[in-house]
Amino acid sequence: MSKKAKKPQTEQFCQFMWDMRHKYHVKTTEISRITGISRDYCFKIFSGVKHTKEFDYIILFALAIGMSLEETAVALDLNGMNVFGVTYRDVILMNSINRKRSIRETNRELEEAGLPELRFCKEEL
Repeated sequence: MSKKAKKPQTEQFCQFMWDMRHKYHVKTTEISRITGISRDYCFKIFSGVKHTKEFDYIILFALAIGMSLEETAVALDLNGMNVFGVTYRDVILMNSINRKRSIRETNRELEEAGLPELRFCKEEL
């Protein structure tokens, strides 16, 4: 299954991500620090000013916030992305989300498997 973008539901995505940040008591500054994505860009995505087509950004946000796999699937869907495919990389990402692993641990496992790590900081796209 490919990760081709569907039509995003920006308003619902923004509300959902606000709910997740509130539920897990994580501020945008903390998400920025953990993910390496600038606070300004995180704010723009969360407020709907910008839309990201980066699957990895949603995964980075989910790991930084501590979202469940089900919550991550909702965020991906609301952002217009297919949820998860059947690739080994997706299995590793789902496992990392389920086990509340850090981004560093997730990238280490991806690297050990010879798979692309989560992408950081292509913010101006």
